[in-house]
Amino acid sequence: MLTRREQTEQEEQKEHLAKHGRRREVFPLFLWFRLFLCPDSEVQRMSLEGHVVVITGAARGMGREYARGFLREGAQVVALDVSWAPSGVSNDDEDFAAELSGNDDALVLTTDLTSDTQVKRAAEATLQRFGTVDVLINNAGLRQRNLYPPSGAITVIETEIGDWQRMIDSHLYAALRTINAFATVMIEKRRGSIINVGSGGSLGQNPATREQP
Repeated sequence: MLTRREQTEQEEQKEHLAKHGRRREVFPLFLWFRLFLCPDSEVQRMSLEGHVVVITGAARGMGREYARGFLREGAQVVALDVSWAPSGVSNDDEDFAAELSGNDDALVLTTDLTSDTQVKRAAEATLQRFGTVDVLINNAGLRQRNLYPPSGAITVIETEIGDWQRMIDSHLYAALRTINAFATVMIEKRRGSIINVGSGGSLGQNPATREQP
């Protein structure tokens, strides 16, 4: 049973989404259209054949679709995630690791991005398997509902320092770890792409949501 405040917040969120749309999804979907669906775009004419793409948070959501899209376009994909077991939340009911099993162009790694050692091992495994890295997509992130189940809704005064530390480690420092581990080979060959995926929520543009930590 929702409290009156929670009901009010849900109504405000619905009203905001109806007015402004889902900013988190519009930009990635636009890129998806440019990369994989638009036959006349300049991007479409760039071959991805043989390019090695590292994707974090690849077990579900946008990361999973990025992996599928790059594989479909002929790239070799290194898929990283801390857990590959379907959670059953937000349409996460597919065993993506099983789907990638047996695909010679895919390397599935269980990696905790908050661990320097595990990230370095992932980079070593990538180079051992494919020999190089062309693209790094930092897509992984800790969702607020993982910190505060089931809804994730919370006010700043209810948070603890440890919550902020976990969130910053999973987003900011995790991206720095992967860049440090995978960018070296890009620098050596003087080419490569690093894409850091973010949310419009980080801009605080939706007053009806709780964007912290």
